[in-house]
Amino acid sequence: MNWNDLPVFLAIADSGSLNGAARRLGVNHSTVFRRLNALEAALSTTLFDRQSSGYLLTPTGERLREFALEADRNITSIERELAGRDLEPTGRVRLATAAILARTIVPNAVRRLRDTHPGIEVGVAVSDDDYDLSRREA
Repeated sequence: MNWNDLPVFLAIADSGSLNGAARRLGVNHSTVFRRLNALEAALSTTLFDRQSSGYLLTPTGERLREFALEADRNITSIERELAGRDLEPTGRVRLATAAILARTIVPNAVRRLRDTHPGIEVGVAVSDDDYDLSRREA
């Protein structure tokens, strides 16, 4: 079964017609027809009763609709919960700075950073010593 056929199936179920589903999905009528036939073939069942008034779900189609709606909700939850997570900076940052900068510039800079990126935790090491970046000392 092709998971991409589920939105096509749901669009037909909601609109009651191939044309309505095609309009909703922004695809050609024949594409919807082909995808429905492929889904029914993959599942070896009839999902709609084709009538002159439109497409009506069979009992099997009704059951698939329940599963498809649940899958759609889960996919939406995945997108809402996880999409872009890797794009939001998170983690611990260690800032090594001289005492004068730690008192004057660093507090406002760290505050602005935390306001825009709350997932970042900033640790400040105040010293006039040199740090070796290749050993991750700073």
